[in-house]
Amino acid sequence: MIKKRILSTVCAFAMGISCFAGMQGAFSSDEVGITASAASTTVNLPVTRISGSNRFATAVAVSRKAYPNGTENVVLASDSNYADALCGSPLAKTLNAPILLSAKEILPNTSKAEMTRLGAKNVYILGGTAVIDETIEKQLAESGFNVVRIAGEDRYGTSSEVAKCLQQMSGKPSLTAFFVSANDYPDAISVSSIAAIKDSPIFYVDKSGKLDDKVKDYLAKCGRKLGFAYIIGGESAISDDIIEELKPYFNQSGRYGGDNRYDTNACINTAFKSSFTGKDIYLATGKDFPDALTGGVLAAKNLSPIAMADTVLTAKQTEYFKSYGVTEAKGNSLDILGGEGAVSSDTAKAVLLYDDPALTVTDNGTSATLKWAKNSFITSYQVYREGTLLTTVTDPFTTTFTDKTIDKESSYKYRIVYNFTVKGQKYVLEASAEIKRSGFDYHSIMTKENTARLNSEKNNTAKSSFKTENAQGATSTYSYYDIKMLTTNDWATLDRFAKEHFTSSMTKAEKVAYTLNWINKNVWYGTVADGGWAKIMAMVQNGTFSYVNCIFNNKIGQCNCYNGALVSMMLYLGYDAHLVCGYRGRTNENGVDRGGSNHWQHFWGEVKINGQTYVMEAGNYGEDGDWMHLCELYKDVEDKYQYTEGGKTKTGWRGYLKNGKIVL
Repeated sequence: MIKKRILSTVCAFAMGISCFAGMQGAFSSDEVGITASAASTTVNLPVTRISGSNRFATAVAVSRKAYPNGTENVVLASDSNYADALCGSPLAKTLNAPILLSAKEILPNTSKAEMTRLGAKNVYILGGTAVIDETIEKQLAESGFNVVRIAGEDRYGTSSEVAKCLQQMSGKPSLTAFFVSANDYPDAISVSSIAAIKDSPIFYVDKSGKLDDKVKDYLAKCGRKLGFAYIIGGESAISDDIIEELKPYFNQSGRYGGDNRYDTNACINTAFKSSFTGKDIYLATGKDFPDALTGGVLAAKNLSPIAMADTVLTAKQTEYFKSYGVTEAKGNSLDILGGEGAVSSDTAKAVLLYDDPALTVTDNGTSATLKWAKNSFITSYQVYREGTLLTTVTDPFTTTFTDKTIDKESSYKYRIVYNFTVKGQKYVLEASAEIKRSGFDYHSIMTKENTARLNSEKNNTAKSSFKTENAQGATSTYSYYDIKMLTTNDWATLDRFAKEHFTSSMTKAEKVAYTLNWINKNVWYGTVADGGWAKIMAMVQNGTFSYVNCIFNNKIGQCNCYNGALVSMMLYLGYDAHLVCGYRGRTNENGVDRGGSNHWQHFWGEVKINGQTYVMEAGNYGEDGDWMHLCELYKDVEDKYQYTEGGKTKTGWRGYLKNGKIVL
């Protein structure tokens, strides 16, 4: 004969029951910590995994953890129907009972063996025979267990029956209750622990927000209005109609939810943080329910929350775990419900707000921006460059630093050292990165850019080619280009400059001389070494590069920009001016080559004045700071011109700047 009892008898009976290398995670049902290796350092992060080979075995592992010395009561729920087990969490907590799982027609040996280990006398089956067959009920009774089934016609009815039992056990209805979606499990998982802690029933509600008649019937029979109704999840889970539905039965109601299951979970755990006086956090997957079904009771027993997460946290989850998560200072732990397939090691590290040591460096030209992975157990991050300590950071979540002391063309090696403590044990891990600067790479890119600009469209085709001979007798071939690639913005910039700097009394030649003088005094000749190349390349990459924009707006450039801008101004003033790209031999006053070779790549300008072609050169190439080339005859530098300035005799070329005027 099956030992059945009616619900009221059961409840009356129950009232008398008092992670340099990437971190590698390895878990088993009785292993503690994520083992992480870096060089010879092993770090054990504060993680305990409670799991078995399947959902039935995981439930047993949770039971062993919660009740190592046994207990008189067991709650048995379906492994394939979350509703009965989740609404039964408060009952299991009150009964001081674990929740074990069963298939519909077969009770796993692992579950039955755990009942025996616990020394259980009473088994409470949640749900009707559609979820756990009567044959299992008979099998348990024949094995000597007192068996009671708590069930309604459906999940709404079962949740109401559980609420009745809780009321009979306490002698009065709970002042609070939780209302969750009947159509999915995540929100119910999120409240399973807090509802159990508060001894509050969990009721299911359809998406429409209309209360089921069986739930209404229970609430109406409570005899008075209750205190507060917690509506869990957003309007997509339960319509706002629920608010009006609850008014006859509760004095107040409030909604707790987020944009998704994870944000809702973070919202709930934050809202009820004062109820979670235990240290640990229990972590379950948000993609399935069995592990969380059974883990909710363990979490409640230890006055702790159930968290759900995936490998990438939402912003609200990150905020929650920063405020209430696992840290060295709190001395708490992360208890994972389920195996690696349910909750991965990467998910565990995400929840711990711990990333494997990593460092990236961005070259900004005159500075370098370092970014490294966070570590919530940090004592300090130490940032080194070439062995020199640049800074020490003590905030776990400050993970950037800008090195503003770069002043030479070089490769820079950086190192980030993680100093942190876990469970009183100090660890040191590190990561390295470097930036490499190469003038060759830059010049190749700029040459390609210049060539593309000069040859773009039909306006920039080569007009002719010719050869010249320098002072040493070497020859070079030059290409002669029009510079008609000026945009509307370029013309607007030139017009603005002219209106701001030129006067009506100035001749065209004086305007050219003024422009040249302004460029040479105000523009930074950017190089790889001083970081200027990075600023120029930024304009190339974002599409704002032009000779005029570089010089007149950003005050930076190289020979192509200097001379392209000067030629552009001459075009604006009406001169027949062109930009030339080629190779020039250059000598000083003693006939010694100053370019390192007789030929070096260069951009310069040409202009025809009174039928004579002159070279237009902007840029500080002179010795002792002289601005050498302004308007040179098309021949090499042996055609010199001496003049006196500031009491000193200086050497110029045919056509030079003197007292703000071009002298030809």
